[in-house]
This record gives sequence, structure tokens and C-alpha cells, in this order.
Amino acid sequence: MAIRFWGLAGEGIPNAAASETGGTAPGWEAPGNNVAEAKQLQEDQLEDFNVEYVCEREWKLVEPAFDSRFSGRAFSFLDVGGGNGNFADRLLQRYPDATGTVLDSARGLLAENAGHPRKELILGSAEHLTRIFEKRTFDLVIFNWTLHHFVTSTYAGTRRLQRQILKQARKLLSANGVISVFENLYNGLVLDGLPGRLIFHATASRAFAPVARRLGANTAGCGVCFLSKRQWEEEATRAGLRVASYLDGFPKGLTWAKKAALNVGSVHHGHYFMTKES
Repeated sequence: MAIRFWGLAGEGIPNAAASETGGTAPGWEAPGNNVAEAKQLQEDQLEDFNVEYVCEREWKLVEPAFDSRFSGRAFSFLDVGGGNGNFADRLLQRYPDATGTVLDSARGLLAENAGHPRKELILGSAEHLTRIFEKRTFDLVIFNWTLHHFVTSTYAGTRRLQRQILKQARKLLSANGVISVFENLYNGLVLDGLPGRLIFHATASRAFAPVARRLGANTAGCGVCFLSKRQWEEEATRAGLRVASYLDGFPKGLTWAKKAALNVGSVHHGHYFMTKES
């Protein structure tokens, strides 16, 4: 299946930071100014993500909410970090009038996509959403366990990048569009945001990477930034979004030792539908 290239430097692919006219698209913030470039996982780490995280029982949990919004009508969707396209294929099969776009910065994962006449593939980075899609809008923008992977070299920069990507996604929404977010929610036992901060520093450290890998972190040396349920709701508000609905997902197993070390009160999946603030 053909892959369109956009927003990645090298191999003759233009850098999304430079527009043809020397300016920037409306609503787009140039890297090095307000939007930092996200760190990229190594090729061997990316192999761990050639899976579909929205399993059958997870889909059954959110299926009624998707049906109520999209069943029986034409709509367009963008799957940000959609990788091998399995979730896009699920939506295209269930909703015959849907058209989908899968965006990912990993060429190898996009190459795993099955062909489909209503699906397009774009190789590009989430930091450049409004540049890549400057003349397009979508009825649905999807982040399936991808927001926590948009990280920089610092925790503060990472939080800022996640917020800016949500802001850009908001600008891509059609009049009645919605953002769908699946995330792992790490709620603190004493301090609400502490587990995510500790995990970020543990996984972002190159020196600590061998230990982090042995402890099961497949993002060791690059970093990952989980937030709590409350923190994601606060980020939605800061991005000009409103949480239209929320569903608790399935719990995520952690040993008591890891929970104690990371100040984790609870950790589970959660799904949000976010819309523009009216």
C-alpha cells in the first residue's frame, strides 16, 4: 500500500519545519520555537509496538459510544500513531461510509498496513499535525495509547509537547468533531502526578536504560510519560477541549513492589471523548 511522505527529514523527504513560501501554516508552531521535536524509539523497540492494543474486550467496552456517534453516517478519521493500521481497519469494516488516514513516524509499522480503498497512509510526526493537514479537517482524531509516547528530553518539555499536540488535534476537528483518547492512567497514592514523573525519569535516562529494560520498560532510554485521570482532564481543558465522556477501562497489573516504589494508588486503562470547548 502506498505511503505518502511528510514531515520527516532525510531521503529526499522535505522537513515539515520549512514551508514552500518560507512561512508557516495557520495554527502551526515551528519546532525550535514553541513545539519541540519528539524523541524517537529505536528500530528494535518499535517491533514491540507492531500489535493492536485495542483488543476485542477493550473494543466491546467503547463500541456503544462509537456507534452512537458514527453508526449509519459518513465520517472521516485520523489515527495518530496508528502504526500497522489494525484499529483503522476495524473502524472501516464496522462503518462502511468511513474514510481513514493513518499517520505514523515509523516507516516499518506503516508498511505492515493491509491495503484498503478507503484508507491512506502518511509518514509524518504528530508534532506537525496542523502543517501536514493544513487544509483538512476530520470528524474523529484518534490517540490510542500514543500520547504518552510523545516525549522530549525533559519532563516539563514533554508535558508541553503533549498539550501542544492536543491543541493541534483540536484545530483539525470538523464542526462537530471529536478526539478519542485511550490511555494508561497512573493515579498517585499520595501525590497524584508522581508516578508518571518517576516513570518518565526512569525510562528517559540512558544510563538507567539497561535496568529499565530488565524491569519491563520497552521505551527504556527514550522515555514515556503517563498521566493520571485528573491530569489528562486538566490537559484537555488547557488545550481548549471538553471531556464529553469518559469510560474506565481494565486494570493494569503491577506488583506491590512497583506500586510502592512509584507511589501508585491505581493504574488502569481509560477512554475519553473530547470535543471543542463551546
